[in-house]
Amino acid sequence: MEFNGFLTADFDYFKKKDKMTKEEYEKTRNDIKLHFRKYCYELQKQYHKITGGVLELDKEFHSFTKKSDEIAAFSDISQKSKLKIFLNSEFLGVTIELKCPNYEELLQDKKDLIWEFMLSNKHTFIEYLPNIKNVKNIRILSHELNSKNYENIINALKNTQNKSLSLIQIGYLFNKNESIKLGKDIVRNAYDALIKTLELNKAF
Repeated sequence: MEFNGFLTADFDYFKKKDKMTKEEYEKTRNDIKLHFRKYCYELQKQYHKITGGVLELDKEFHSFTKKSDEIAAFSDISQKSKLKIFLNSEFLGVTIELKCPNYEELLQDKKDLIWEFMLSNKHTFIEYLPNIKNVKNIRILSHELNSKNYENIINALKNTQNKSLSLIQIGYLFNKNESIKLGKDIVRNAYDALIKTLELNKAF
């Protein structure tokens, strides 16, 4: 299945949805759900073909409304982590979401592992999402990684009063232009990202 035919329209949806008529919005929204479901299916099919296993994803997109900034599918891979595959106006992404009370210890104890992962590919990133009003996310892309930026995330975590609301994301981001340029090869690239992200999660 070729994905370059719809990616441009799907990326643009998130910026144009508020200007659409009700009919345009409903049609485009349903198209995106269909496209994204097919994309996830291709990843699942590739996963089964190569590993013999089953990659279970929640693909109902119940929370995909007009207020949504992205469409996403999730898979619970442990008590403390979820696999997330998503599309928004800027990126097609594959990441793990970590939710645990000891973020600082994890980032400190696994620093070498995380840095090795981050420096292995230009598409990798790590992000702290506090989910607290007036507290900004901190995202570090692969080429931005340095000791100061990394410590900024750890210090932000130390200063967060309610860590139960916070998440750490680590994974891959393919920007709009790269995703469209890759066309049907985006599935192969996203699958490689998925496998490496799952391997990182196991190492945690």
